[in-house]
Amino acid sequence: MIKSSSNEPSLERRVVKRRSKSTMREIVSDAKSSSSKQKQRRRPPGINDGSLIDTNGFIYTLSKKNISPEDAVRSVKSGAQVVFDECACGGICGFIYATAEELSMLAKSKPVLNSHKGLTGSLSLWQTDDGKTILLAQGPVQWK
Repeated sequence: MIKSSSNEPSLERRVVKRRSKSTMREIVSDAKSSSSKQKQRRRPPGINDGSLIDTNGFIYTLSKKNISPEDAVRSVKSGAQVVFDECACGGICGFIYATAEELSMLAKSKPVLNSHKGLTGSLSLWQTDDGKTILLAQGPVQWK
């Protein structure tokens, strides 16, 4: 049996004080109303049903397909995140995200679309509803 001094609140009283001030209904309602981050937890990252889903759950739609290397450089300079899909599988085996350091180097160089084993590299732009942009480099793409 736990003894407590007369100055300490009882165990029951301590539990009551630790309860959340929000009810479960309020927590769920707040989570549902947060539309700035559209998440599809049941859909894995990659290209699914015409949408690109990043590792944070943001949903991107295709805005421009087969863009030129010059347009790609402009997009990177404008703040697009560069994502590599080296085998062009649509992200099934995972995307590679350029780091901030790599992005600064990519903004100073130009992508070259190569062909290898019947696969030709391609560049496309994807955007969220709130304007975030991904430049997807699929297949054999090198930056020189």
